[in-house]
Amino acid sequence: MGRQQSFVKFNDIEALKQELVNYKNRDKSNDNARVIGVVEVIKEIHPFNKGDYALIVGGERYEQRNKANLKEGLGINNVDKIVFIDNPNYCLMAQAQKTDLGEILDTHFKSLDENSYKRLGLVNPWE
Repeated sequence: MGRQQSFVKFNDIEALKQELVNYKNRDKSNDNARVIGVVEVIKEIHPFNKGDYALIVGGERYEQRNKANLKEGLGINNVDKIVFIDNPNYCLMAQAQKTDLGEILDTHFKSLDENSYKRLGLVNPWE
């Protein structure tokens, strides 16, 4: 057991939109993890392409371990991949570039602001 943050990748933005609606409308009172936000990929990084969007999920590691656990714990379906934010590949990339993980993440991902949610037609699950 432990805490973790992950990127959750979907096959397309329509699947992401639907899962945000489903997440917003579900009972979250017993959740051990939660959706933190949505990010846009601004520079390609495996397994993401520039222009992709992903959920950021944080909380209990077990609920983010695989697609079945994510579905059971947070009700999130239609997942393509779950990528731990502190995965070894990103950490090795930071080491090779003589920087830290935060810099790597900032170079490749941008958190969406309220206007971006509206522009993309995404439901903000915290409203």
